[in-house]
Amino acid sequence: MKKSLFITFNNIFSRHTGGEQCSYRNLNLLSKHYEVDTYIVRSNKLTKFFSSIFLFFPPFTYKHWKELNEMIFKNSYDLIFFDSSLFGMFLKHIHKKFKIPIICFYHNVEYDYLSVRFGKRLIKYPYLILAKLNEKFSLKYSTINIALNKRDQERFLKIYKIAPQYILPISFINYENNFLKDNKNLDYYKPYILFVGSLNRSNYEAAKWFVFNVMPFLNNNINLIIVGHGFENKKNELKASNVFVLGSVEVLNDYYISSECVVSPIFEGCGMKVKIAEALMYGKTIFGTREAFEGYIIDSLSTILCDDDNEFINNLNNFLNDPDRKVFNENSRKLFEEKYSFSVTEKIFADIIKQVENNENNLR
Repeated sequence: MKKSLFITFNNIFSRHTGGEQCSYRNLNLLSKHYEVDTYIVRSNKLTKFFSSIFLFFPPFTYKHWKELNEMIFKNSYDLIFFDSSLFGMFLKHIHKKFKIPIICFYHNVEYDYLSVRFGKRLIKYPYLILAKLNEKFSLKYSTINIALNKRDQERFLKIYKIAPQYILPISFINYENNFLKDNKNLDYYKPYILFVGSLNRSNYEAAKWFVFNVMPFLNNNINLIIVGHGFENKKNELKASNVFVLGSVEVLNDYYISSECVVSPIFEGCGMKVKIAEALMYGKTIFGTREAFEGYIIDSLSTILCDDDNEFINNLNNFLNDPDRKVFNENSRKLFEEKYSFSVTEKIFADIIKQVENNENNLR
């Protein structure tokens, strides 16, 4: 079997965040076609500081450059998979030195994502310069570039005059057996709606906005549960009588299964929101903003568009006041299976690998 090297910033073993889950999905797709070695880039604050001297994007450092060079030289890989556009400086080096086919996957337009992440803080500007340089090199020197959605693809074209050739949306491996589970310990919270997301600025602002602008006006019998890595640190800021901030949990399955519906009031961001595909997998009706549904099909059965507080309040109350509402939405599950299941993206990825192999002879 041919060999590949998978290089990522994300901890594919924890999978606490959407980015980590997407990286884990990418690794699984690659493993269908290659024997895969993995390299996770980690660093401390001191070494991160020196990254920019070499025009690397932190946390990538010269130490990683050296170790990866040795790995690639020793193992004669048939493909290098970069799980981020921020490896551009090193990616360019690999292209020129080893002439190995390269796939680069773009979780976001990182230039835009950093603007959202840092907000108005001045520290964002050196990061933006480094991101733009590395993204430019990634687009130019990769054999195949893959975006998450059409918006990102068009944005890359506008900024860099180069667009990724392929779109590979978020997907999940089908956890069908989990539908048999239901945690009775959650009866204390029922009925409840669910917010899922790891703690970052966009998710925190979304949760805070929903708690104080929507929850007071919903059916007075309904609770909100907030789960996601790090949110346990925000219990005091999000305190309300009908809000339960649980934060990090061992397994999400039962929280999805027992919920009435899922809410995603995200107003800023890039890429695709991984938790939307996950909620569809569990057959949930989702109430979310246009940003939350970016890259997804929006309909009136599964993905209910709400772009302000009044739309959230009216749509949720209509749903919650319906005595015949279903906590398992068959249309959501069908949408997941047809568009966002692992088997669907597996077919897209197989076409990408064929394209790589067709180009391989031209690179060696």
